[in-house]
Amino acid sequence: MAVLNRSYNFLETKEETTQFQVLPEQIWKENAIVKHLSVLATRELMIKVFDFTENMLKKILGDNIIAAVVSSNIKHFGITPVSMRVTIKLKIFSVEGNHIHFKFEAYDEMEHIAHGEVDRVIISPEYIKRKVEEKRL
Repeated sequence: MAVLNRSYNFLETKEETTQFQVLPEQIWKENAIVKHLSVLATRELMIKVFDFTENMLKKILGDNIIAAVVSSNIKHFGITPVSMRVTIKLKIFSVEGNHIHFKFEAYDEMEHIAHGEVDRVIISPEYIKRKVEEKRL
């Protein structure tokens, strides 16, 4: 298990890139007008970004960490049809204690489609258990 008292400053400036192909189950479904156009949904892009931030930390720190998302924002301004490939570039831009701050950029095969930030905090299972018990009382 990750030690929460240690410094995570060595993570600053780490960068990674990943790609995925837009699948039919990742389309924008909430709006009947655009549903038939089969384009990538913002929520699906954020899921990919969330997964990528977690996987990046686990690759560096090991599988036994818990790094909860505590805030995120996205500006998704590009339309990406099903079957197009999306590239996500992720960078840890700052670390404050156990808070890890990520920035990302996303591109499809033709253009820049999104950017944003995700903040994660490394926490212990004991912390989660204690918080759950406090709410059950």
